[in-house]
Amino acid sequence: MNFLFAIVCAAGAYMIGVKDIVSAVGNVVPGSPAWEAGLQTGDRITAIDGKESKAFVDVRQKMVSGSKTVRLDVDRNGEAMIVNVIPRKRERDLFPQIGISLPLRLELAPLKEPISPHRKKYYAAYPETLEVFKKNTKEKPLKLEKVDGQVVNSYAEYQTAQFKKIGEPITCTFSGMEAVIPAVPMREMPFQFKMGEIVSVLPSSNAAKQGVQARKEVKPGEFKSGDIIVSLDGDADIDPLKLPQIIQEKVNAGQQSVQLVVRKADGNEQTLDVKLNPTPFMPFSGLSMRDPMGSTALGLAWNVEPIIASVDESVQSAPAIGSKVIEIEFVNGVSPIGKASFCKQTSEGFSVFGIGNRIDIPYIFSFLLQETQAKEPSKGEEQKPLAVRLTLESPDGAKMVIDLPIVESTDWYNMDRGFVLNVEESFFQANGLGEALSRGTAKTIEMSLLIYKTLDSLVNGTVSPKALMGPVGIVSIIYQVAQESWSVYLMLLCLIGANLAVVNLLPIPPLDGGHVLFLTYEGIFRRPPNELVQVILSYFGLFLILLLMIWTVALDLSCITRL
Repeated sequence: MNFLFAIVCAAGAYMIGVKDIVSAVGNVVPGSPAWEAGLQTGDRITAIDGKESKAFVDVRQKMVSGSKTVRLDVDRNGEAMIVNVIPRKRERDLFPQIGISLPLRLELAPLKEPISPHRKKYYAAYPETLEVFKKNTKEKPLKLEKVDGQVVNSYAEYQTAQFKKIGEPITCTFSGMEAVIPAVPMREMPFQFKMGEIVSVLPSSNAAKQGVQARKEVKPGEFKSGDIIVSLDGDADIDPLKLPQIIQEKVNAGQQSVQLVVRKADGNEQTLDVKLNPTPFMPFSGLSMRDPMGSTALGLAWNVEPIIASVDESVQSAPAIGSKVIEIEFVNGVSPIGKASFCKQTSEGFSVFGIGNRIDIPYIFSFLLQETQAKEPSKGEEQKPLAVRLTLESPDGAKMVIDLPIVESTDWYNMDRGFVLNVEESFFQANGLGEALSRGTAKTIEMSLLIYKTLDSLVNGTVSPKALMGPVGIVSIIYQVAQESWSVYLMLLCLIGANLAVVNLLPIPPLDGGHVLFLTYEGIFRRPPNELVQVILSYFGLFLILLLMIWTVALDLSCITRL
């Protein structure tokens, strides 16, 4: 019955019409498997391991299946190519990933507020831009057509155009209306962090040809140290967070190579003349936990150590050079990501204490610091400014807590200019009931097989058991999905029905699959199983099911952290 229910729900969704995010590449994370394999923003994935791919979910499903190497057939501006990617599961990841985000189209998202909150003040000087954005609706979304008079036909072309004007306003044309989009300074702290090891080298880069080495796992838990960038074009005072922009500015200025000094694992320094890849735009760094910083033009990705390397002279009670950051509290701040295992609410805001006893500097300062907003004051109270409180451990082991103001950079700019674009979607609607039932059946079979693959991946460790979701999580998702559209809601019911059908057939008493197991035994040996054995196995199966329910509910209620 569960299987038939799933087919009916899927068929109903296809009768209404189903939207799918297209199988294409949005942003590529530097240092990720996709980046190392050469995938680029805008690439269209036409097939995965020889099987046609039309939806982005196909990529995610392939990651869950635990394939060691995934062959992607890619269409890049009309040119067909094959890219082999090796998915990677990092520490505390729930499942292997390749490091790409959802594809975007040049169309404003139908949000009540199309501009990110803290960026809105930069738009105040351009009231005509705000008036243009007010005309954006769900029924008639505004389309981005030009940047500084140059026609853009894709998200990749938009990024190429805007990265040529780092730190400068750009004029965008939305559905025939011009709007000036300001440059948005990054928030920063009055100190600089220590450059970490190189964690990835782009195989096609000149840096790779010259022997630059990345940190490498030689066996489980044991790593070979990577090179460390010491100076760039004679400048040893390098901010590892700003380096991607520095490299891009050199590319924009027509510079073809840089002098790079790296420190090798043995402590010796090597000077290299590295040719720059004239890449049209920078990769987005630090958008999720454990992402390194990186530059495609340089062909390197590097870690940022949570250690103070230098401090602005204006800072009073400055921390000692070499002090390690062990906790960061956003005083009077509201977390932009809600609940997370690495965040905790405090009386004055929220704090970030890292994963695996390590503060994730790129994520916190490239994303979290930029998106955190100050708390709204209570009635009659004054607005309190957002500030940062650091808990530091000095080189001699002493701990200290200091409060520092957040300042706006004068030479570092946000790659996100503030407005939100829609994801790129396709739409399909069945021509009749017959086609809807056919596609509904195929979809249900596909989901059922995926569940079996996921169960296999859970057993072999490819997928973490923390990726499971219980009744509380399912109800929460149903509530969210029910507000979107009937087709999305029916597809979710199809997935739940297929899930129940598959789980119910597992050979675990007292599930139906357990009864099938007993009947199979009786059919083979011409006698029923021992009654005591059946009772013991049934109680044991019931115990496993109850244990699984407790585990998933604990995950849903955050009693157990997913990360």
